Amino acid sequence: MAGTTPGSKKNTPPRNWVAWFFAVSFSLLALLAVYQIRIVAITSAISEKMELVNKMARFPEYGIPLRKTYTGVGQLDQGLAFLVSSFIHGTSGWDKGFYVLQVYFLVSYFAVVAVWTVESCRKRNSVALISFTSIWALFYQTVGGAIIVPLYYLAYLWDSADSQYWSAESRQVPVSYAKALLPALLLGYLVPTTLMFLPYSDSDLWTTQAMIALWQPSPWFVNAILWILSTFYGSMDSQTAGQESSLRDMKYLDSTYMVVFLVSVISHFGTVLVCLLSDDPQHSFSHAFVPHVRHVEPNLTEGLHAIFQYDFWIIFAASLLWIWLAVWDLKRVGKTNASLSRAALLILFGTIAVGPAATIVGVWYWREHVMAKANA
Repeated sequence: MAGTTPGSKKNTPPRNWVAWFFAVSFSLLALLAVYQIRIVAITSAISEKMELVNKMARFPEYGIPLRKTYTGVGQLDQGLAFLVSSFIHGTSGWDKGFYVLQVYFLVSYFAVVAVWTVESCRKRNSVALISFTSIWALFYQTVGGAIIVPLYYLAYLWDSADSQYWSAESRQVPVSYAKALLPALLLGYLVPTTLMFLPYSDSDLWTTQAMIALWQPSPWFVNAILWILSTFYGSMDSQTAGQESSLRDMKYLDSTYMVVFLVSVISHFGTVLVCLLSDDPQHSFSHAFVPHVRHVEPNLTEGLHAIFQYDFWIIFAASLLWIWLAVWDLKRVGKTNASLSRAALLILFGTIAVGPAATIVGVWYWREHVMAKANA
């Protein structure tokens, strides 16, 4: 579309029953996550085993001490130690398939963090529910991503219901924020994620445990660096008036999308190669990624592996459904004539070919350009 008139904004069709379809779908995914991550953890005695490890400050199956001091603040260190005790079973490589899953999962989540951060910076989302990424991060880092991520998409349904949400001007990201996005994401999220999986020489995994603790606030690192850099860029660069300034953010957003896409594709191809070429049965796709129903009580590593598997699948199922909703929304408001069935097939194909993370950021790149056309 070359533009949008005030009259066409008023005539933008509402979502009607489609909104209920997506709302119910996101709600069911969140409820499934509550069951698989919280309730099953109790019924399978995983929670009890976690409490025992934290009480003993030791992983009895592996003879490794649990690090209990990170910041010197008692309550904060206690919470970090609990999170470390759940993450280290994959990060340590005690189960090689768990390690493969966790690397792929957390690198792939880079795309989700990137897209959410972009959305938080848009003019139209300045006071929207989805703009408060630090609050969302607090809950998905503590309650569970698979529970909170679908709820974020429910909030998007609410925030984007008004036709004014889709005006061309509201798409814009302030240039100072657009410039700061990529370094904030790389330094705030990708660097701590990489540090968590590097091999260290200490046999008691002391450094690895510290890196796991360091990773936990990584979404807040992104926001803090974004604020600092955007303030600096804002003081150095004044907005130019006129139509040209409305698209000045695009080159910086494109760079962000391209880098996140590249990181996601490399991670996907690397993981596929490991699963296909390794002779170790723990590196198989089935072992690393597919939750298996066990009729006996799992040990702690097995139980946590299953929890992370459900966490991964539910988060990305919800995210892929969300990007299809984004395509449908653009068609609904008249900004694209894309076929919804074809879009669904392309999303499915992209998920297999380049991975869910690359597919998410690829759709968001396309969406950005579709929304920007009205400014041209």
